Amino acid sequence: MRLKSNDPVLSEETALPFKTTPPKEPKPRAMERHPSGVWVWDVFCRVIDNHGDLGVCWRLSQALASQGHTVRLFVDHPEDLSWMAPHWAHPNGHAPTLHGVSVWPWPSVAQDLHALPGPAQVVIEAFGCDLPVVYLTQLGERLLEEPRARWAWINVDYLSAEAFYQGIHRLPSPQLFGPALGLTKWFYQPGFTPTSGGLLRAHRAALDPPDGAQAQSTTTTKTATKTATKTATKTAPETETWVLFCYEPPALQELLTQLSRRPRPVLLQIAPGRAARHTRLVLQEMGVTNHAHDQESFAVGNLTLTFLPYLDQAQFDQLLARSDLNFVRGEDSLVQAIWAQRPFIWQIYPQDDGAHGPKLEAFLQTLQAPESLAQFMRVWNGLSTAALPVLSPALLQEWRDWSETHAQRMRGVPDLAQELAVFAQHIMDGAHEAPQHKRS
Repeated sequence: MRLKSNDPVLSEETALPFKTTPPKEPKPRAMERHPSGVWVWDVFCRVIDNHGDLGVCWRLSQALASQGHTVRLFVDHPEDLSWMAPHWAHPNGHAPTLHGVSVWPWPSVAQDLHALPGPAQVVIEAFGCDLPVVYLTQLGERLLEEPRARWAWINVDYLSAEAFYQGIHRLPSPQLFGPALGLTKWFYQPGFTPTSGGLLRAHRAALDPPDGAQAQSTTTTKTATKTATKTATKTAPETETWVLFCYEPPALQELLTQLSRRPRPVLLQIAPGRAARHTRLVLQEMGVTNHAHDQESFAVGNLTLTFLPYLDQAQFDQLLARSDLNFVRGEDSLVQAIWAQRPFIWQIYPQDDGAHGPKLEAFLQTLQAPESLAQFMRVWNGLSTAALPVLSPALLQEWRDWSETHAQRMRGVPDLAQELAVFAQHIMDGAHEAPQHKRS
């Protein structure tokens, strides 16, 4: 979460009262073009470096659309959806609305917004990405002309278990200067407790792809699993299947060495990108020869490694659900690893100032992780110089029991998309009864 100088946060007493029960039906207003509770949402996302922000925003967009909303996802690199969501993505401009979701390029000039069929009622600024100046300018002008318009501007922040993040959940932030002068943005903090903003739920690929895309989907799925399936059939029946999705963990060489000598064989399926590049580099440092590091699948002792192609979100979720142990990173894959009810190791996004350390500890404490799992994650994240705990059958069973138990407990955490829609309703019903914007 990035607080900026233009983002003052009001106290709890000045925040909009939040209720868990739906509000009374508001009186009709001239500006209202949609039934109460169903709106057009504009979701803004910038791709930083690892596609995690886009993954969360894409999943959120689908979840909102499944509630009946219309969602326009604005992203600065829409071409990155070509593998994450191939049925919706269109690298050249925006795609038609499909099942309630359309993808739009990041607007840079006023002309980019002329094609929009109408204004949005809810604006989502994901992870403090800063809305485009041209969009803010048009938003302010619209609200000057129609001061009774029902609308909401919400910053959906990064997922964290830290108390500070939860402390600003649902608080308003009046904008004091710039094109948003006089407007109010609200903070929304996802989290792991019943009083937080909640978690996005597991992906459900229930929507049919557009015409002509089914064949592409089938081909992509077969290509994504062909190598792993072929390798798995050659391994012993008792082989465990694991997934490796990471950044550059300092303990990766120690893990690979441990697995190569492990009595029970392991098939390690490695995600593309940074995880694959770092794994190949570590293998070279380990002295793996005969060009094995250039192959898509090979064995090192009792460890078989398979390098996967890019998978779309549904395919990756299914991969996590079938795995015996998941190494995940960032935010989106962490949440899906929780819902998979499988043991997992999380690598939190490393920060130069060391802020990821307290975030990891808050997560471990909130989810009541076993000490053996907590210690493994500390070493995996470079926060401890101790040796990696040995991944024995007894240790994995302990983690398996915990993952199943805490996944059931997490079902009591709010559904992020549903709660976000309820919060937007309350903002529109309570925060805009009178004009708030004062612009010169």
